[in-house]
Amino acid sequence: MVLHARLPSLLLVFFLAAPAFAQPTLSIHQPTLTVNSRHVEVEGAPLSQVPFTYFFLNVPKVGEFIIAAHRFEGSTKAGLFNGGYLEFELAGSHVQLWSSATILNIHDIVDAYVRLDDHVARDGDIARLSLTSSGQPAQQVAERRDVSTNQEARYIPIEGNRSDLSRQVDQLRDQSSMLTSQIERLRAEKAYLETQLTTDQSLADSLRRELTTQRVALETSNGDLESEVDQLRRQNAELLQRVRSLRAEVERHDRERGGLRVEREAIASVRQANRQPESVQTLTEERDEYAVTVAALRREIQALEERQGTLESERDFLLAERAMLTSDRDQLRQERDALHREAENLRERLEGGENSSSSVLPDHRDLETPRIELPGFDFDRLANANEIRDLLATTEYPDLARSTGVEGRVTVLLAADQTGQVVETAVLVQGNSQLDEIAERIVRVMQFRPLMSDGAPAGLRSQVTVLFVN
Repeated sequence: MVLHARLPSLLLVFFLAAPAFAQPTLSIHQPTLTVNSRHVEVEGAPLSQVPFTYFFLNVPKVGEFIIAAHRFEGSTKAGLFNGGYLEFELAGSHVQLWSSATILNIHDIVDAYVRLDDHVARDGDIARLSLTSSGQPAQQVAERRDVSTNQEARYIPIEGNRSDLSRQVDQLRDQSSMLTSQIERLRAEKAYLETQLTTDQSLADSLRRELTTQRVALETSNGDLESEVDQLRRQNAELLQRVRSLRAEVERHDRERGGLRVEREAIASVRQANRQPESVQTLTEERDEYAVTVAALRREIQALEERQGTLESERDFLLAERAMLTSDRDQLRQERDALHREAENLRERLEGGENSSSSVLPDHRDLETPRIELPGFDFDRLANANEIRDLLATTEYPDLARSTGVEGRVTVLLAADQTGQVVETAVLVQGNSQLDEIAERIVRVMQFRPLMSDGAPAGLRSQVTVLFVN
């Protein structure tokens, strides 16, 4: 009487819990089959069925196996489904089937019920997967299952004993506990994703502020460089004007000296005629004074020309540095845009993560490997650009620096001769000795294209920034 009184409540619990479980789905993709440890080729894949009832595996010279996840007429519990793996043993045949996808969409291990029809064995060496039998229509198998199911149904709800109902209740409780555990796990994953998004948003905001600060600093530095270049241009124009003035003055002195030469000759003639040596002596002294003045002016002109060449070299260096800073600024802007896109992707993944049970954020630390770069460097200035690129790609990052997370920029000052070969290097600010040594070694290999000054090759002084990313 107590059992009959509890039966309606137990059935109610069963029917309420039943919708929580999805219908079983069969899915076999890229299968691998072994029979008695012997590999057998298989055809008929991919294979899928919703809801899953039966599928057929016809093995040459063995017969056709009818396989299901429930008991049916003539079947034997011969193995199990386990994720993407099915294994059973029947009638002396040990069968193993692997699939690249999960065969049943049930996370637990499920018993496999199998029946062998050996009178429909295939010829040849290739097995076949199918949803229909090679020897009988699927309708007959379905009718057998309906008969078996109906026979079982007549006994379970009406004449079921206490142990069967207790087992069903225990199964329902286990399933309820499993669902509760899954819900708790999903909630924990959601909280983890929310925490990760908050952390990534904070990191993105910090990087955005840092990029803004660097952009302002670059714009300020760019303005200062432009002002300095303009000032150098004005100084160059003034020097050119002064050189032209000095040249005009030298020409005037040359003309005066020519006039004095003529006058001296005239005076010499007069003196020869009048015998007045004092006037000739005076003119000779004045000529010597003019010669000293002209030599001094020529030396000053030569010094100004050398100063002009130095200013032109400094101007070229400042222009190259400006181009390098502009390239760094563009790179920082690209990194900033990439961070914006990454933050948006993280936000979208979090919003979509509420419907997913296994979303895991990638570890950004695994996206990059240690490397050596020349940010903003114009490789067209080099005669051996490909050699330098290969050197950057093949140079190994120091093990100690990589293990301790050491990275940064090393600025190397250089001097090249008239052929463009680097003859002298120095690190501007000393840092990690290993990184400084590698940076100087890379710069020493560089072969610059010679600069031309007044139609002749000239030496070069510049600097190169080597970036170490760990």
